Amino acid sequence: MNLFNRTVLVKEPSAEEAAKIYTILRKNNIPYEMKTLRNKTTFGRNLHYRMNYGKYNGGMSSSFVDQDLNYLYIIYVKKKDYTRAVELIDTAI
Repeated sequence: MNLFNRTVLVKEPSAEEAAKIYTILRKNNIPYEMKTLRNKTTFGRNLHYRMNYGKYNGGMSSSFVDQDLNYLYIIYVKKKDYTRAVELIDTAI
């Protein structure tokens, strides 16, 4: 699948939801590509890790909030398969 032949199907921060989507695509023989990006800068990650580290010394825990926000899953499909993929996902989810 090349750059000019694909389109973004979803941008999903949840790994579980992304897995549901690509499982649906796989079951229906729709080719896809998935790209995983970090959703935060190094500064933002370090800030939250340091806040979590200090929770036993009076700091606040941020790990329960921060877990799902670390990555962004982008799923691409071919342009010709986009409408069918959207319909399958809408009916399944």
